[in-house]
Amino acid sequence: MNLVALDDYLIDKVFEKFARWFQISFGKTNFWLAKVCLWATIIACSQIILLSLIFCDSCPAMVFIIFICLVMISSTLSIIRKCEAEENKFFTQETTTLNRVRITQRLVRIFSVYLIIFLSIEAVLFIVFSWNGIDFFGFLYLLMSSIAQYTIIAGVYFYACTPLPLGKSKAKEFIESLKGLKQLIFAPARG
Repeated sequence: MNLVALDDYLIDKVFEKFARWFQISFGKTNFWLAKVCLWATIIACSQIILLSLIFCDSCPAMVFIIFICLVMISSTLSIIRKCEAEENKFFTQETTTLNRVRITQRLVRIFSVYLIIFLSIEAVLFIVFSWNGIDFFGFLYLLMSSIAQYTIIAGVYFYACTPLPLGKSKAKEFIESLKGLKQLIFAPARG
């Protein structure tokens, strides 16, 4: 399986299906899902910085971890700004064509998938070869870095999906039907 086919498979069979179900059910587009995932990445990176300041004994390691997290936060904020701009363009032009980010950001997504694979192997090796066992900092670091890795991948893939035209969600229709039912039940009696 080549990388482009893997990228298309992930968008079409995983993220696009979930984004469409989510938009039909709750009325929020793939851009909203992307921003939520990217903000979760920023929160996880901030937690990693905080953990390294509290628990890290080695100054060079702490500086390296903080530097990597700040780069990740900066790039994530950049993606969020691009996502908001693309969302505005998509819905103001009344277009229903394929989201152009799907093509232009393909290399970034493929690189991110490779990065996840590499960092997952690194995490397993870190746990396996910890001679004294994994300490509290190591556990929290792995947890937060895993959250940051997977949420940035999900954010980038949701960003590449093509949203449906805006409309009412099933949740909103259900709530409106409950309001109508409430008015029927609690209406004053006419006599």
